[in-house]
Amino acid sequence: MYVFRQARRTSFVLIALAFLLWGLDVYPRIMLGFVFGQAIGLVNARVLAQRLELIGALLIDGQPTRLSIGTGIRMSMAVLGALIVLKFNDTFDVLGFAAGLFVTPFIVFFWGIWRLQRDDERRPL
Repeated sequence: MYVFRQARRTSFVLIALAFLLWGLDVYPRIMLGFVFGQAIGLVNARVLAQRLELIGALLIDGQPTRLSIGTGIRMSMAVLGALIVLKFNDTFDVLGFAAGLFVTPFIVFFWGIWRLQRDDERRPL
């Protein structure tokens, strides 16, 4: 899906933006934590999409498929990011991080479903 292919690039941009804001000390801690959470949440959204595609492949084709090694790496990155933020909780607001981490995958996921439905409606039969 287009949405999930763009997730990795967007997450790198958000991480760079968060480091820039952290260096400039522009935004309050909750916003900085939210941006970091969004970046890792986008990675989690991609993992969620892969899992759903796996379930769909099992249900539709009946063919067993396996998750890629990249999925495990992305999950590890998400856990590592969470540990980094919790270690520096005097700098980052953990509530903002948690909000970005858990809200972003659902927003991206439902946006992806909406795009798929819209694309299906536009395709000629």
